[in-house]
Amino acid sequence: KVAFIIRLIYVIFIYFLNYELYGTFHESNAGDIDFYIKTPLQFVGRLDEFEIISLWRSWDIPYDDMGYMLYLLGLYIICSDFSTVVVPLLLKALFGALTCVFISRMATNHFGRSVGYMTGIFCALQFNMIWWCGSMMKETEMVFVMVWFIYEMDRVLSTGNLKLQNL
Repeated sequence: KVAFIIRLIYVIFIYFLNYELYGTFHESNAGDIDFYIKTPLQFVGRLDEFEIISLWRSWDIPYDDMGYMLYLLGLYIICSDFSTVVVPLLLKALFGALTCVFISRMATNHFGRSVGYMTGIFCALQFNMIWWCGSMMKETEMVFVMVWFIYEMDRVLSTGNLKLQNL
């Protein structure tokens, strides 16, 4: 809960601070952020996903750089009447907090309750993980997916139940 509250407060704070300082939701230098947001917005309701991927490939966007844009496109389709920035930022706060939960649980399982608590606290207060939640970069989602996978594989390996359905 604390990790989510910290990230939520930061997301709200940085959103309004950036508008106050720069007149936009992102920092002074948009860099990749502008590309990640505007590219999927162009295609909401216009093309199917295979046409979009073909078009992005014709723009020399590599496949490994399309995942975050497809994710944002899906969010924009689902939340078409809501802000294109607010929903992803709120999800980033949630994913960042869940990352802390997964890391803390793994530490508890392997090293005991006190180490798990410390790990959870350190993760909840890790500045770069908080900062990523307030930017529209893809790091929060990448770390979340990676840690979630490690958590699930650790759970499967710890139980010794290596059946295909568990994997």
